Amino acid sequence: MKVVTIEPEDLLVIPSNSHPLRTITPRMLEVIERIAEGKTNCQIADELNVSALIIKNQIYEIMQRLEAKNRAHVIVKAIVAGILKIGREDGSRSS
Repeated sequence: MKVVTIEPEDLLVIPSNSHPLRTITPRMLEVIERIAEGKTNCQIADELNVSALIIKNQIYEIMQRLEAKNRAHVIVKAIVAGILKIGREDGSRSS
């Protein structure tokens, strides 16, 4: 299964119950996409040319903004919020 994203604008805005607005930056979206692909922090860091510690901190910030409990919950929240769409490798939507 392939993760297909919605094209990001400068910022994607996610409403939150505890905060009026939460934003996901394009860089955070790149990290979320790679989490959805099952990549480790080190793999993500290598692809984005940063340290694994930066990725760890970025994931923590993403979890805070999406009010997610873990990496899997980040993906669920991102799908529900419309940040990620799940599709097949051929581009068709799964049913």
